[in-house]
Amino acid sequence: MHINFLSYTKQCVVLLFTILVICGCSSASVTQSTEALPAPDPEAEGTLKAFTGTVKVIGSDNQEKVVQVGESIEIKQGDRITQDDGGQSTLNFVNLLEIELLKNAEFTLNEMKAETGDSLSVIVHHDHGHIRLRQNPLASVKLIVINNDMEIRTREKGTEFIVCYAPGNLTCADVMMGEISMISEGVEQIIPAGHFSYANVGQPPDPPLCSQPDDLTNWLDRMRTTEAVEPLGKLVQNWAQVTCGTPSEEMSNLPSSEGMVKIEAGTYQVGVPEPNKFYILSQEIPLSEYWIDIYPVTNANYQMYLNESGEQPPATWPGDPNHPVRGVNWYQASAYCEWAKKRLPTEAEWEVAGRGSGLNPPLFPWGNDPEAGGEIDNLPRTETYAVGSQPFNQSLFGVYDLAGNVWEW
Repeated sequence: MHINFLSYTKQCVVLLFTILVICGCSSASVTQSTEALPAPDPEAEGTLKAFTGTVKVIGSDNQEKVVQVGESIEIKQGDRITQDDGGQSTLNFVNLLEIELLKNAEFTLNEMKAETGDSLSVIVHHDHGHIRLRQNPLASVKLIVINNDMEIRTREKGTEFIVCYAPGNLTCADVMMGEISMISEGVEQIIPAGHFSYANVGQPPDPPLCSQPDDLTNWLDRMRTTEAVEPLGKLVQNWAQVTCGTPSEEMSNLPSSEGMVKIEAGTYQVGVPEPNKFYILSQEIPLSEYWIDIYPVTNANYQMYLNESGEQPPATWPGDPNHPVRGVNWYQASAYCEWAKKRLPTEAEWEVAGRGSGLNPPLFPWGNDPEAGGEIDNLPRTETYAVGSQPFNQSLFGVYDLAGNVWEW
């Protein structure tokens, strides 16, 4: 677990999980860079690292090289990368752009050109399979992915998306962060974060539909293993073909928003101007609308879950009903969320709920003073306290206890 702002060190820190968010069409993946951006070298090349299986690089001179597992090599313009069923590798462009090649992926680096400042232009020809592409949120990257049937362009900094391509059949894309455009048969569709689209050969791309981020994350995790996994195109075609916000059976099954607050969609600042071992470099992160619990999960909440599920209690049990539950590992936290028809927040969602919006949001929920005007001294040092019982420990969004009391998943 990574915390972007810390509980005050005078308190006893106890491991648990807490705040839950409704699982809708918001992004489920937030990846952040902790380093200052390098200036692209005009002569720079991409660096390919192989992780599993057989990964091959075929140069423009048709010379073939097998990249050994754990080996890194430089990739030049015109090189083609191919992988077998078990092959997995990552291509990194000076920390400005990362391309992950999943099983059976094949593509050619058509162009890699450093421009002024932190700007980079990359064009790849996607020949087959699945690739995940992620731009550094602070960099200006002109990224174009083309295949024989489709062209995809990124439209925002920090865009992250997955593309599937079955030649002569289907192209699909699911956007986790940022925004892309898909162009086919003279038609352009804009696909924002939390949405997907696909196009059959010879047809324009469909209008954006609401993605299922948990399904996508599970699929991506399985693609990184040796087990057989269905193509992304088959997965997305099985999802409810509705736009985000359209009533559906799944959406009608969502929990009540009672006891929760809504965080509006927008671009939020996380991190700090001078990063250190506790804080990432300040950057802007686009987030879809989400809901988050006002209070941490209490022992009383967790008791109801235990009664209905029959699961075993956590390592630290029982406890005061109005105090936060303790000793819950990630798997128990995730199981509770599923029972509650919610999910754990992403790292960025958690930080934004605690710090608020605007430029240079306060470091703590109550402001920038680590002592909170002396209020910190009133907190117990060896035990937890009742959730919401400390009025000063409330964020600008009205969420309690995001710093102090306990560590949180």
